[in-house]
Amino acid sequence: MMSYLFEEFVEMENPGLEFQPANGFALLHGHCHQKSFDQMGLVELGLSRIPGFEVETIKAGF
Repeated sequence: MMSYLFEEFVEMENPGLEFQPANGFALLHGHCHQKSFDQMGLVELGLSRIPGFEVETIKAGF
């Protein structure tokens, strides 16, 4: 049995998932477990797929 972080599972099951446009901006602060498993790239990738939505990752922690 395998376990995955949410962002890993979504990317495995739905590569290239498309979203409806959502104009906006968000500051992204990753959880410690996402950083320790080096998964922030998948979180950023998923959010970058939302047309019109801008995300800036906060450089904090590890």
